[in-house]
Amino acid sequence: MSDKLLVNSLKKPKKYYFILYLLVVVSVFFFCSVTLFYETMLDMKYGDNKYGFQHCTIYDTSEEIISKLSTEIGVTKTIEFERNTVELPGDRPCYIDAVPQEYFSFTEYNLLSGTFPKNADEICCESSFLFELGIPFDEFIGSKIELGEKEYTVTGTFTANRLWSTFGFNEIHCFTAQPKEINSIAFSTTNIKRCQSLMNVYENKCRNVQYNMNKWAISMNKSEMRMMYRPIMLLMLAMIIAAFSHFISVIIMHHKRNIGIERLMGISLKAIRNSLFICVLRVIALAVISGAVLTLSFMPVINRLYEYTYNTDVNDFMKSNGILIILCLALAIAIIYDAVTLTVLMIRIKRSDINTVKNVHAIKVRKRETKEKISNYYIVKRHIKASWISNILTFIVICFLVCSFPVMTLYFKSVTKDMDNFEGFDYVADIDTSLTFGSIYNDAEDYMQTISDPKIEGCTAVPFYSAQCRFAVPKELITKDYIDLLSKNSDLQYDLNNNFKDSVEIPFIIVGINEKQQKQMGIELENAQAIAYRNIINYNNKHTVGIKMEYFSKIQIDEEYTLEIIGVQNNYNGLIPTSATATVLLVNFETYEELFGSGYAPSRIFYNVTKEAEDKLTSLFTGKSYINLINVNEAYRNNRQIKVMNIIYCFILIFTFIFVVMNCFVIAYLNVHNNTKEYAIMSALGISRRNISVMIAYQLCTVILISLVVSDIIALICSDHYMNSLNTYSKTILTMPFVEIMLTNVVIVFVCVVAFFLFIKKFWKFVAKERMSEINKV
Repeated sequence: MSDKLLVNSLKKPKKYYFILYLLVVVSVFFFCSVTLFYETMLDMKYGDNKYGFQHCTIYDTSEEIISKLSTEIGVTKTIEFERNTVELPGDRPCYIDAVPQEYFSFTEYNLLSGTFPKNADEICCESSFLFELGIPFDEFIGSKIELGEKEYTVTGTFTANRLWSTFGFNEIHCFTAQPKEINSIAFSTTNIKRCQSLMNVYENKCRNVQYNMNKWAISMNKSEMRMMYRPIMLLMLAMIIAAFSHFISVIIMHHKRNIGIERLMGISLKAIRNSLFICVLRVIALAVISGAVLTLSFMPVINRLYEYTYNTDVNDFMKSNGILIILCLALAIAIIYDAVTLTVLMIRIKRSDINTVKNVHAIKVRKRETKEKISNYYIVKRHIKASWISNILTFIVICFLVCSFPVMTLYFKSVTKDMDNFEGFDYVADIDTSLTFGSIYNDAEDYMQTISDPKIEGCTAVPFYSAQCRFAVPKELITKDYIDLLSKNSDLQYDLNNNFKDSVEIPFIIVGINEKQQKQMGIELENAQAIAYRNIINYNNKHTVGIKMEYFSKIQIDEEYTLEIIGVQNNYNGLIPTSATATVLLVNFETYEELFGSGYAPSRIFYNVTKEAEDKLTSLFTGKSYINLINVNEAYRNNRQIKVMNIIYCFILIFTFIFVVMNCFVIAYLNVHNNTKEYAIMSALGISRRNISVMIAYQLCTVILISLVVSDIIALICSDHYMNSLNTYSKTILTMPFVEIMLTNVVIVFVCVVAFFLFIKKFWKFVAKERMSEINKV
């Protein structure tokens, strides 16, 4: 049994194994380098963005421009359509686009009800537009609407995508069937930089390009982004599992070989345990200090990098990626530390140390009998198996917690309700005004009047009307930080190049209140008057005001209408909605109707009710999917419970993270510790210094290669290419080069681990044969 142990422990490969192993490592590493750097250099040279698609739309263009766009930019999909403009009362334009049916899916429109028009006499309208006109929509019979000099049959309703939801109240969009004449085009492209430059050139040739449409705005669906993000995280997790598996296998191999040889040489189990215990204590101290330094050093760097690039709140990003990033960093540092110590160990091998260790262990070997060696070997084997199972289970738990953290964060965030403005009320109803025509009531206006004033004894309703729009504000009234934020925030789809020279269009939220609500708030507003609320934004880790309120006295809506600012508030009233980027203006209801027209439904209604009126109020909203009725007290309780759960989960994750960081340094330190003892014992058995150096060189190549792979992961996470990909719409994840890099890295780790095990299996084989006779004598 002792012979079998040493045969399995001391083996050496043949020469062709080394050549084969070296060829595999070099070829795979070369392929990875080409994939990573060559495509990046191509992107930098030609300005190609291959990480997603970008939607563009040009109106009233020509076939020449369409042909140039197709050849010079390389569009991937083109949809041609015709745009006609009809003037509505109040100088409001209504755009009627004759499009094919796939245009809806291409531009991410949601068809609420009905069907797409089949001919030029049928039309599909925005649901809010029909609501404004007071025209009910019947899906089976259809509704009639007159636009310009033509009457259409309404066959369906839709809601605009997010690109059109914040461009103000002055635009109405409808769709009819595809015509024969084509004068507009919508397309998607991956060459974003070239697209933007050509669009600037062709802008003068396109007669009806609206600057606030942001014709090269990136269109991203959040659910599809999450579906793209999860496979990426799983690939990263696979990389971490492969790297950790390598280190776990290395340390298990060291323990088997080291402890087995020590026991065969007569060293007591107690002495081995004491040596390992002292080593573990040293490693724990080193890991705690290193983990603290690592956390304090890298967290601010990652925060600043992300915030500098996107100028947004880093909390969501760090919750989803921070733990994973630091885990990769800790793993990379542990690998590099291991590689450096192996190099130092190889340099420090001296003949004098070998002779000393050889004499000491040779004496101990002669004092033990073979039966005792075999029984002790089985004890050590069971101990190693138990440790191996424990390490595997611990690693599975760690991987599960790290992988579940982004999912749990999204869950906690989704179930937590924003209660900042709900204090002092019992119920709050959030209304999706675009869906109100799905009601069973024939007259939607009467229904909205019912919920705005339910006339229930013991129930008081406070309806609020709000809408988002953009107004031009002189540039001297806007802080530079606010302009930079608007230009870089992808959610606003903003481009300063399309604004007036002396003014900038910025987002506003207009809130309309009636006389009763004005008295409750202690204010008095006349027509064309407004009260502004300071927009405090967090930009580059500092709080700044979006507009210089001390000089903010009026807003020029158009040539004939001016909105006067009669007051500025520093603190938000509990009833006023808040916004991260938009400035809130409070106006009376008459001014609100002048700006947005009549017939608008309230966006939010606050209720104070008694216990007797509570059931009547809740029954009023039964079966209305477009109204979210929130019990304020119950929501506060749920938020507190969710917060406690989140804190407990974060504590578990923090503990797990500390354990992982400690484990990285434990593995690295024990690896070096075991290598030192192992090579000394092998030298005492007569193995040459050259063979030991070859073994260390093999291990050194392996850990260096894996460290390069982990460095690729860190580079992909922190690079601008990876961040840009998360903010770019893409149909398939396989169109992104960094995914190919990750898949290649997974293959590299797998090949390295397999090659390393094959190397261990064939290692020291001729030495075992040469030394077998001497071992049998002992």
